[in-house]
Amino acid sequence: MTIGTEEHLKEEVEFHLNTQQTVATFFPPKEACYNRKLNALEGFMTNLYTRGGVCFKGEINLNRFLEAMNRALHSCDFLFGRFHKSEEGIFVKYSTIDNNNNTSFKNQLEIEKREEVSVNSSTITLESILPLNIVDDRMRFGFVSDIEGLPVCVFKLTILKDGFAIGHYINHSFFDQGGIYYFLKYLSHLYTHESNSTSIIKKPKLVDLVDFLETEKCEKNSKDIEEVRKFGEEAMGFKYNPTKVSGLESSSTCDKCLLKLKFNLVEIEKLKNQAGQFLSTNDIIHAILLKIYAFNSSVFPSDNFCLRFACNMRKRCGLGEESIANFVNLGSLTLTIEEIRSKTIIELAIDNRECLSEINVEGFKQQINWFENVLKRNENPLNYLANAYALTCQVTNWTTFDYDSIRFDNNTIPVILISVCLAPYGVNVLLYETQDDKRVITNEVSVPNSSLNSIKELAQTTNLFSY
Repeated sequence: MTIGTEEHLKEEVEFHLNTQQTVATFFPPKEACYNRKLNALEGFMTNLYTRGGVCFKGEINLNRFLEAMNRALHSCDFLFGRFHKSEEGIFVKYSTIDNNNNTSFKNQLEIEKREEVSVNSSTITLESILPLNIVDDRMRFGFVSDIEGLPVCVFKLTILKDGFAIGHYINHSFFDQGGIYYFLKYLSHLYTHESNSTSIIKKPKLVDLVDFLETEKCEKNSKDIEEVRKFGEEAMGFKYNPTKVSGLESSSTCDKCLLKLKFNLVEIEKLKNQAGQFLSTNDIIHAILLKIYAFNSSVFPSDNFCLRFACNMRKRCGLGEESIANFVNLGSLTLTIEEIRSKTIIELAIDNRECLSEINVEGFKQQINWFENVLKRNENPLNYLANAYALTCQVTNWTTFDYDSIRFDNNTIPVILISVCLAPYGVNVLLYETQDDKRVITNEVSVPNSSLNSIKELAQTTNLFSY
């Protein structure tokens, strides 16, 4: 079921830029009401805010950007909503009926000018481009236990010496990275083409994944909570752990260090050509990560290690990239530590390719059913989130989307894709930066200190990555 949006822009909607030009305020449609009950997956994900951004080389015109953002927000007017939790469920709502001056549902954009700073990976940090002064403190860590009254999203525009950055806090209830990518692409088209509506791509459309819910199977499988928890752990990596303080837990960091891996795409391409079958860059990177994690001396050769990876399901579901929802199926590759250590990188990449080929819509529906079962049991999502274990990791590749299509006029180029580091929680986020006009895929991993020598040797002998 696609959630439609009425055409509210029959008259021009005003926005406000403060005197200091540090905050722009956008207002929801006048005489309008939005009240939507979240489905189970959306409700589960409300406890997470995605923090990230994209940095561009080139100039940005502030007034045109504000006008484009205003139009983009009104095309996705649910972004003006605030979260409300009651006995009936979790809702996103706003109302301006009979109260045109109501500013409680405003959406704000923070603006900062740092014209002495250039756009490069050595000077740009996530903290420097994220909204700072307009963010509720509950959102800053990314994991939220109390969502009451929080906004769906908050943005920041940072204007730099030779470019600009768009940073964001976006609630995970409606948006996966594919949705964030498309919203920014849509925003850039509104900026570039302005009033030329024939050149503007499709509006983002909020899709309700309840259409993928199989009610009969859900009711059958929801009788035993232990079975529900077992499926969540084995099929999706959501291990139930109610003993955590504040609902968060990373793996022990006392004997670990963070490494920022930089993958050599030229050497990876050469290796792919030796495989004798189609392999993607992603397959090779997953194989490298398997090798790195298997160097852990605290695990046994007979232990099973599970690599989970996020797969964008839009195309498999017959939907376009403009569809906004968590269209992510968590695939998994499980091998013993001994198998990982003995296999070549090409063999591991082929294993990954086979697992990817098995992902289908039926499996996606099963995962949607799981969220519904969790909701029926009134389970706390934070008991399932942010658990890191030595024998599992999750990989999400943000670089698979066509960021080059996000252009604010033809003279801007996206050069850095940045996000929060989730490696201590067992999550690997593949990002990119630009060096010598070449795009480099990066990933941060949390590994035991005892693995460092082996990782160094693997980097030197394969030349597939550095750190």
